[in-house]
Parts: sequence; structure tokens; C-alpha cells
Amino acid sequence: MKRTTYLLALAALLFSTLAIAQTPAITWSTPIVVADGIQYGNIRPRIALNSNNHPIIIWGQTSGGAKVNVSYWNGNAFTTPSRINPANVEPRTATSDGPEMAVAGDTIFVVYSTVPANTGKVYVQRSLDGGVTFGDTVRVSKMTTDIPELPNVEIMAGGHPVVAYIKADNNWNNPQQVVSASTDGGATFGPLVDGSANSPGDPCECCPSSSLINGNQHFLLFRNNDNNIRDVFVATSTDGGASYATATDIDNASWNIPTCPSSGPVGHIANDSLVAVWMTENSDGYNKIMVGTMNTNNQQVGFNAELDDYGGTQPQNYPAIAGSSDTIGVVWQDNRNGNLDCYFSASISGASGFVPGELLNPTTNGTQATPHIAYANGVFHMVYQSQIPSQLIYRTATLTGTVGVNALAQKNKVSIYPNPIQNKATITLEMEVTQTVTIELFSITGQSVLQMQTSKSTVELHKSKLDTGIYLMQVRNANGATIAQEKVVVL
Repeated sequence: MKRTTYLLALAALLFSTLAIAQTPAITWSTPIVVADGIQYGNIRPRIALNSNNHPIIIWGQTSGGAKVNVSYWNGNAFTTPSRINPANVEPRTATSDGPEMAVAGDTIFVVYSTVPANTGKVYVQRSLDGGVTFGDTVRVSKMTTDIPELPNVEIMAGGHPVVAYIKADNNWNNPQQVVSASTDGGATFGPLVDGSANSPGDPCECCPSSSLINGNQHFLLFRNNDNNIRDVFVATSTDGGASYATATDIDNASWNIPTCPSSGPVGHIANDSLVAVWMTENSDGYNKIMVGTMNTNNQQVGFNAELDDYGGTQPQNYPAIAGSSDTIGVVWQDNRNGNLDCYFSASISGASGFVPGELLNPTTNGTQATPHIAYANGVFHMVYQSQIPSQLIYRTATLTGTVGVNALAQKNKVSIYPNPIQNKATITLEMEVTQTVTIELFSITGQSVLQMQTSKSTVELHKSKLDTGIYLMQVRNANGATIAQEKVVVL
């Protein structure tokens, strides 16, 4: 009975956005050099889009004193990089720890922690003109003895920033994922709220977290550490960040590792589903990028799967995600070619529709790493660091000629009864069948598991042909066009 209830709940969760993995048609732009890495640095870039959907990019620099640099697209080219932070403030800049950014229109908040760590602080700086100028630092962290690090920022309605970060004592013990919100546009920040209070053990003290805001729902994504089990959790607030009543383990890996992975989860809201990506150790013992889902209304966990299971053993890391509804893109760094490269995968059908990854960087000479991504109006904007030569590179991928399953006309219908299936079921094509049609079932990861052809309006489906689980049934005409689809649950 418990298994039946679980499958029914999972079916209701997944099929609001479930579709088979279609291959989006993508047009790549010519890469553009944003900055010379020797002169301006290129550490851990972050990209977002302003009110004109023009990219704004921030990144770290260590040469000549630690800096947070910014460059934005002025309509014709990227501007000459300029420094954001004051000369007397030294931001932390590293592969796993650096400045983060949130954008709403032309309002931009940049957040970072400072060094040395034992006396460091968390600061935000605000721009109201799309990144042309930035105001002075505003201190977020309130502690005088504890250590703050790894901050991230999101923006609530009204242009009010919310900052989350790790707080640990001076011995790097008793870490907490804390959240502080502003109600005056970032001029001041309120009291700390413990976002990780309901997770077992402690949050991983050296893994960055991320935040998502969907109206009054606030989500804090972080890697946990429960006796060295480093699963990914989502803490949920339904009162605008005043409290986080639940913490949900969305990670099936139960990765047992005594040292810090220094890599955290990031997410995207797709209708009523939170889609998260993160790095973990897969069942074969290799570090891979995973994708998982959680229902935002009831915190029901969906599925976990490798994002790009290419069959190799080389490590993947540092994913980033962006999109709108079921159109989602993910970038990450990947060592499958023997040196670090950046990869991109897109889906136009939600979390279950990611296609095999393809190279973001057109050349594999040297090291390409720490990519980041933003999205608007069918265009994915991406940035990454290149080491030979040392540069900061920008590139776009435009979706062309694609239609998601949700957009398909549903004039012709198919039904199946009973559904869920316990023994056998009857598939009924509620249309006039004048030619042979193909009925195909796909798993939630987009794999074809069963295919039948018929010229009749009814077909029997036996449970013996399928494993217990959830499937998408698709009906195609003789020309290969999809004319109907339906969800199927096998108990």
C-alpha cells in the first residue's frame, strides 16, 4: 500500500512538467572576449541580465589586490572592466567562493565575504543603473566573533535583497546556514534566521548555498553534513523568509565523504517544481552532476538522475542553472576530454528532458572552467574562464524551431484504463484510426522502454512488459508526428 501511495503521489508531481527528452535546435554565437585575464582576472564569473536583457558579468581578481570586477553589454560591446569593491575592502575570490549577484530590472545587488576569514564580514553593494555605478558597501553580517562566509543573494518584490551565508564559530565549528533580509532596499538588514535548523547534523561549512524566491515562498538550497553524509537539502519558508519550517533531503546519493566537497546546489523554479542540480558521487564512485526535483507546495521529492550520463569516469563539477518554466539550461565544468572544459545541456520539457551535453567552449586547448548561465526570451547567455590564453569568455545559445510537449495541440486523445495498472490495461485511441500508429512508452528519464504498432483503436497493455514505475505514453502517426500522449503508472 505504501508503494502504491508513493507512485501515485510521484505521478501527480512529475507529470505536470514531464515530457520526453526532445532535442532543442540550438544556434551558437561566436565567443566574445569580455576581459583579459592577466590584466583583469577571470576567477569564478557570474552572469545576469538587466532590464534590456543585456548581460552583466562580475568576477574575481587576485593580482594587484583582491577585486570584484564588472563589465556589461552596452548594446555594441562589453565595457572596459571596472572595480566594484572599495580599495580598503578585500573580497574573497576563489573557485568555490566568490562574489554572487542578483538582478531585478536595473537593480543589481552584489554580495561577497572578505578576508582574512577569522575577521571577515559579508557586504552587499547596490547598483540602480544596470551596473554602470555601484554604491558603497553595506554590512550584512552582524557577528563580532563568528565567521561568515559563502554568501548568496536574491531579490524579493519591491527590490529588497535577501542574503544567506554560512556562520561558524572561531574554531570553524557549529556552522549554520543563516538568512538576513532587508526591507528598505538594502540599506539595512534584519535579524539572522537559521535556515538549516531542521536538517540533521550541520550544513557543510565550506560548500556554497543558493536561494530561490517565489512570492512568499523562500527556498534555501545547501549541502548538509550528517556524520559525513553530504546530501543536498532544501529548506522551505512559506512566510517570506521569517522562518524555515522544513528541510527536505532531495538527494538520493547518501554520499559519505570525510572531507568537504566545496561544491553546492543551485536551483530553478519551473511551475510548481523546484529543479536543482548539484555534484555528487554516483553509484559507480565518480563525481557527476545530478538533477532532482521537489514539489514547491508540499515538498514531495521527485526523481534524481545524472544530468549527462555520457558513460565516462572523469569528474564533473560546479553546475549552474537558468531558465523559464520548462525551458532550462545547465552548464558545468567537465574533465571527460582529459582537461577541464565547459559543457551545456538544455531542456524544453522540464527536469526530465535534458539532452546530452555539448561543449560550450569551441576549443579544448588548455583549461576552461567555472561556467555560469542566464536566460531570457529563448537565449541562454553563458560565461566561463579560459586559461590558455587567460581570458573571460561570453557566448550565447539560441533555441530555434523548438516546441515543447506542453505546447502540442491535444485535439486527438488517448486513454488507458485502468491506470494505475496492476495486471493489464486497455489503451483506447479516441480518434479514427485510418493508418498504422506507433505507441511508445518512455521512462521518466526519457528512455524508450516499449514500442507497439497498431491499426486498431484499442490495444491491450500487460504489466509483465514493464517494471513498476511511471511512464509517458506517446502516440505517433505514420509521419512520426505526436498526435496524443498520456501518463501511465504501473504498480
